[in-house]
Amino acid sequence: LELINISQNRITDAGAMTLANIKSITMINIGDNLISDAGVNALSKLPKLQFLFLLRNDITDQGAQFISDNITKYNTNYDADRI
Repeated sequence: LELINISQNRITDAGAMTLANIKSITMINIGDNLISDAGVNALSKLPKLQFLFLLRNDITDQGAQFISDNITKYNTNYDADRI
């Protein structure tokens, strides 16, 4: 499983944490759900993640910082020259 579109499904942080166990995910659209900083922290640790769509969730500046920090630590596809 690599691509997931589960936008507009009332997914919570618990659901995001469950999805974070699927290490093969490269793209996830989880917009228009109920994800907060805890859920995005888990998702941003996916090792192959290339695209993470989070439009209209409950993510704060702390969640954005989790993404920034985790993408460089955990993502095997990270390339600073492509950002």
